[in-house]
Amino acid sequence: MSDDDALAPGARAVVERVRATAGPSVVLLCGLTGSGKTHLAHTLERELPALRFTVDEWMIALFGEHMPREIHDWRLAQLTSIAWGTAEQALALGAHVVLDWGHWTRAGRQASAERVRAAGATPWLVYLEAPRSVLERRLAARNVERPSGSYLVTTEMLDLFEAWFEPPGDDEGAVLVRGTDRRSEPVTP
Repeated sequence: MSDDDALAPGARAVVERVRATAGPSVVLLCGLTGSGKTHLAHTLERELPALRFTVDEWMIALFGEHMPREIHDWRLAQLTSIAWGTAEQALALGAHVVLDWGHWTRAGRQASAERVRAAGATPWLVYLEAPRSVLERRLAARNVERPSGSYLVTTEMLDLFEAWFEPPGDDEGAVLVRGTDRRSEPVTP
């Protein structure tokens, strides 16, 4: 699918912004589980093209799905560090990069954007927003399908994730993708 007209409007907006930027860019995907980050990451990987890092895929392939929280968090930090190092090498070669993890906190998003700028690239924060009912519907379908590299996410887990999540503020300059499906219109704050 290389025809931009076949892209969902949100994906098209991100592709156009990245292509209009001089030099390499990093797309920082932000959103709750089930908001469509990995779906968009695969689209951007293909359409830009870009090197995509989806750490959940690595975690599950290397360690399985279930582990105590402190072990999960330590392993996630290690894999994220490896992803960053490889991403910085790709940027030095002029390639675009997509970082497909939640970027759930303001501090984490700011640190990522600063690291991207320090690597001489342009950061693009893309916030995928979906109502709770849509997240629940998508996660229920995903839990049945169980695509490779995805976690089983219960309603209780989603409650916990929502408590941890800090939506981007207007001052963060995020490209906002809203809607109840993956062909949602982008809104720029």
